[in-house]
Amino acid sequence: MDYPFESSEVEGKVVLRLSMLGAAKLFLNDQPAPRGEKRGTFRLPKTKGGEATVRIVPSFGRTVPTLEVDGVKHELGEKVAMGMMVMSFLPLGLIAVGGALGGACGGAGWAVNQSVLRSQHSSAIKVLIMLGVTLGAIALWIALATMFHAAVS
Repeated sequence: MDYPFESSEVEGKVVLRLSMLGAAKLFLNDQPAPRGEKRGTFRLPKTKGGEATVRIVPSFGRTVPTLEVDGVKHELGEKVAMGMMVMSFLPLGLIAVGGALGGACGGAGWAVNQSVLRSQHSSAIKVLIMLGVTLGAIALWIALATMFHAAVS
């Protein structure tokens, strides 16, 4: 999903692109943004000459990471209610009861829930989808555990 960034400080079309798993990449005029000197930084041209240093900063409780331009933070995504954030992590509870298999199913459910949080649906629809994903992860874990148990027995 693409998140455009508009600023009077930076020249060109800047877009933050997130993959389904949340990996963030920065683009300038539809091309990967030039890397900065330090790890995790990018160099973007300023409107008044020179270059701005841009960093992608993870931000817990928001749907999209924050962009930091020359030390000034710019929020791109909306703030997520704490209940929604907790609900997105529910599939990870399978780690406690399901071991490695539960962790794999729970991790997949968590990744899907993170993309649901970033979607354009209403909050009520997001809650229903995340509950469905959580139940689906549990059902998948039960099915895989049953098949594994039958194969070993």
